[in-house]
Parts: sequence; structure tokens; C-alpha cells
Amino acid sequence: MLDLATVRACFPALSTTTADGAPVVHADAPGGTQVPQQVIAAMAGYLEAGNANAHGHFARSRQTDALCAQVRDQVAAFVEGTPDGVVFGPNMTTLTYHFADALSRTFDAGDRIVCTRLDHDANVSPWLHLARRTGAEIDWVDLDPGTGTLDLDTLRVGDALDFWRVIDVRRPTARRPGLLRLLAEMRLPGRAWLEFRVVAVEGGSELHQRALFAPRGLLGRLYWWVLVPFHGMIFPTMATTLARRAEQLATSSGAPTAPPAAPGDDPAAADPDQRRARRAG
Repeated sequence: MLDLATVRACFPALSTTTADGAPVVHADAPGGTQVPQQVIAAMAGYLEAGNANAHGHFARSRQTDALCAQVRDQVAAFVEGTPDGVVFGPNMTTLTYHFADALSRTFDAGDRIVCTRLDHDANVSPWLHLARRTGAEIDWVDLDPGTGTLDLDTLRVGDALDFWRVIDVRRPTARRPGLLRLLAEMRLPGRAWLEFRVVAVEGGSELHQRALFAPRGLLGRLYWWVLVPFHGMIFPTMATTLARRAEQLATSSGAPTAPPAAPGDDPAAADPDQRRARRAG
């Protein structure tokens, strides 16, 4: 079990107090991140030994280059990426501006960029700037102020949800299930999809969830079978949480808990007061 006291002891900032001795709560956001003593010691050690700009033709500069290469290797191993894909910079905002600028030559007037109202400005302003420069258009995924989450009704095919890409989405009706199909974009030994269907049933609706994986080679098959026990815990919990959250939202907003009735359906079954939410594990 994780020893929280030991972990907290690694972060000197967590022991700081206010002038009157009260403990300080570090509600870290993009404004700053506390670091453990090991990081502080590594930074101090580099500065004490003498620092130098990269790519120079002298010993200390070559040592700096070697250190950066070593850390890229370590970060790549940690995130299961490649060293060439690891970039260090002053901060997230500056790096995103550089990234958007590098992509600018691939954008033309009429191209579409998806931004969300939930993102920090560091992941919004660079793309607005890119759109102004290139004539691209911005599509917004809105924020639901009642829940603090993204309004999925504004989702479109091609939108990104964390490390998933929306490849199919449609609203449910009484005769056709709602669908959200996502393609994994994280680095995997194969291809993975996550699918949610909302199916109309008598008196309510059911949530059907399905995960699919197309392994690539032996490593892909081993990856899948190693994760099967964890999926057995994660996916049922995810489905139950989503269903419960949907019921809570419907109850608080007065929204119906089943898809709207199609023409010719029984009016009584379309009455929200007659509907009963059901969950599918």
C-alpha cells in the first residue's frame, strides 16, 4: 500500500506554513507544480557543477547535451514513447504556440480546429492564433455549467476526448440506439476502440458498453491478456458510474431518462413521468 506520509515527506513545499503557523494548501494548477527533494537536488547539482548552453564545442556543453539525451530516454521509457518525441521547453503555453506554429503551413482556409471550453487558455489561444493566421475555422465543444463537464451534444466526428478520437456519434431515438464510438490514440501494440450505445427499452433506456482490441503481433496479444483482469474491474465500474450520473442529471434537470418517442409511439410511454431509468452493467 502507498505510504502517503513517506511520499509527502519527499516534497519540502508541503511542510511550509503561513506566518501564523497554519499549514499551506498548494492547489496547484498551471501556475506552478511542487517538486520532490530528488528533483531539487538534481537541479542544484547541475548548477553547482557548472551549467552551459547546449550544442557547444566544449566539455560542459557536451555534458549538457548528454544529460538532455539521457533524460529524454528516461521520459520516453516512462510514457512508452520515443526519445525523439520528447520535447523540453519553458512552459506548456510556449511549447503549444511553437507546436501550432509548426503546423501552420499544413492548414488552409476552411480547415477546422476543435477546441473545448473546458481547456486552459494555454491549449486554446495558440489555436485561435493559428486560425486567424491561416483562415481555419474553430469548432467549440461547449461546457455544461451545471455539471462542469463537456457538453457531449456538441461532439462531432474527429473531436478528441483525452487520448481518444471520436469516429462516430449520434443521438438516440426511440427506434435507433444512440452511439459514441472512440478510437484510442495512445501508443499501443494494436488498435483499440471503446463504444457506448444507449438503447431504448420499455420504461427507460440501457447503456451498453463494449471495448475492442485488434492486437499487433505476439506483444499485442500478451498486452491484452495481461490487462483482461483489470478491464474486468474498470469497465463495469465505468458503465455503472455513467448510468448513475445520467440518472442524477435527469433527476436534477427534469430531463427524460429515455430517448424521445418517435411518431406513432405510445404517448403514455413517452411521458417522462412514466419512464424508469435502468442500468446495464
